[in-house]
Amino acid sequence: MRCWGNNAAGQLGTGNTATIAYASTNAIGLTTGTAVAAGGNHTITLTASPTLIATASASGVNTNGQLGDNTTTRRTNPVLTRL
Repeated sequence: MRCWGNNAAGQLGTGNTATIAYASTNAIGLTTGTAVAAGGNHTITLTASPTLIATASASGVNTNGQLGDNTTTRRTNPVLTRL
C-alpha cells in the first residue's frame, strides 16, 4: 500500500511521524489491500489472505479508541484490529 501526506499522528503507518509531501512510501507490513478508509488522523486497511480470511490494520490517533485495537494508544505502525 502506498501512502503520502501529513503524518503528524502516524496515520500513514510508516513507523514515524514524518510528513511525506512530494513522494509516496510504503506502509509497514501492508503489501495488499482490498479497501482503505482514511480519516484526518487515522487510516484503516482491510486485507484478505489467500484463504479469504479478512483482517484490518489501523494506524494514527487513537484518543477515543477509533483504531479498534482495544487501547487509546497512538500507533505509527499498522496494528491488527478487531473486525
